[in-house]
Amino acid sequence: MDTESIEKEKDQVLKKYTGIRSAPGSPFKSFGGALYAITYARLNDIPHLGTCAGFQHAVIELARDMILSPQAFLSINWYAHLQGKVWMSISK
Repeated sequence: MDTESIEKEKDQVLKKYTGIRSAPGSPFKSFGGALYAITYARLNDIPHLGTCAGFQHAVIELARDMILSPQAFLSINWYAHLQGKVWMSISK
């Protein structure tokens, strides 16, 4: 399912699933849609598997909602204009 649909339709599109996988492939079309799906899974006790960028987005979701850091984001080129790094690339 694409993250733009999730951002627009929210619960209506997610309620039919018994598990959610946040797959590789960043940047997602909708950063907000990706985070919404992860939050939805956590709050509704639905299993969530985040791989690669999906895992990174799960870390951001936890930082924003559980640690109360609303500016948390990925420190990668697509979100470089934002403040609040929780995930950074490791360079040599």
